[in-house]
Amino acid sequence: MSSTYSYWEIAPIYEKQDLVIVGAGIVGLNTAIAFKNLCPQSKVLIVERAYPGMGASTKNAGFACFGSASEILDDIKNNGEEEAFELIKSRWEGLQYLQQLVDPRNMELEHHGSFELFFEKDKNYSEVLDHIKRIESIASSALERNSVFEIKPNRYFSHLSKEAIYSQYEGALNPIKMIYSLCEKARKMGIQILYGHEVASIEKNQIVTLDNYQIQTENIALCTNGFSTKLLDIADLKSVRNQVLISNPLQGVKWIETFHLNKGYLYFRKYGNRLLIGGARDLCMEEETTDEFGANQKIIAYLTGLAKDLLPEFKNLEFIHQWSGILGIGESKKPIIRKISKGIFAGIRLGGMGIAIGSLVGKNLAELMVNDDKMTAKP
Repeated sequence: MSSTYSYWEIAPIYEKQDLVIVGAGIVGLNTAIAFKNLCPQSKVLIVERAYPGMGASTKNAGFACFGSASEILDDIKNNGEEEAFELIKSRWEGLQYLQQLVDPRNMELEHHGSFELFFEKDKNYSEVLDHIKRIESIASSALERNSVFEIKPNRYFSHLSKEAIYSQYEGALNPIKMIYSLCEKARKMGIQILYGHEVASIEKNQIVTLDNYQIQTENIALCTNGFSTKLLDIADLKSVRNQVLISNPLQGVKWIETFHLNKGYLYFRKYGNRLLIGGARDLCMEEETTDEFGANQKIIAYLTGLAKDLLPEFKNLEFIHQWSGILGIGESKKPIIRKISKGIFAGIRLGGMGIAIGSLVGKNLAELMVNDDKMTAKP
């Protein structure tokens, strides 16, 4: 068979694997690392359609967060205090586990805290303030920390609410450096990563790529989040798109925290001396329910206007780069970690919290596979 690839580039295709993971994002890499730790002699291959990845792991805004106060209040109202507690707890534990795997310095992780801000006429403003003790009680129990949320004066943005909700435990990182570090760790463990091959179908003991390569394997782990509906029929999973913008360098930005607005639908931070802003999917829910990358000009115009309102003193503010990322969400905010059928497993539906929970989802998926009664990986 003639091919543009040499044998050396695609040799793992011709070797039967113990585990093939579809997707080299935060979940896929962590699944591979955890599985290899549990089964050191196993042959593990990750297949990814593009370098360094095409999902939200490399295209998110880099927020290391566990949920704003208004998001948590929504979760309490919709799903009860117990589920809200479990969501916060899993996100916090996931962030701690990520730091065990990757040196915080290697992914530029900084804990400068976060503020949740409110528009002046936002009805959620007074509601959240009325319930802040209840929210704080649940969050402090989940984190096993005091003063998770504190009401503080809004010192930065005079046209927004006079008070803001501060959390000292949130931060931000560089997502691509996080992925590079996880890739390096995986490779050192003998895990192989095959880029440039999109998976067309999943079958028992086999995956088939779009370029018609067939890879034999004992087990398959689907870690493609919002793109997973292309490969499996999964209830309560849909793909949604977020827009992100980054500005030219701005000298003299005074704040270092991260910021959330509108129940987390809006977010911004400083990266270096640039403004990074994203979200506003709620303005165009139908158009942004898609697994296709692309720009939404209505949202971009809104984010641009908001940025100029936030930083009116920077007359030279302009956005030099825009991109989009695809998330996997559902009615439930819990991730899907399950056995689909014999030899086929999935760790998907991260709900926009991939940085917080992705590492633990991968770890839990690996443990599920190893502990499965019919698991055939080498001990």
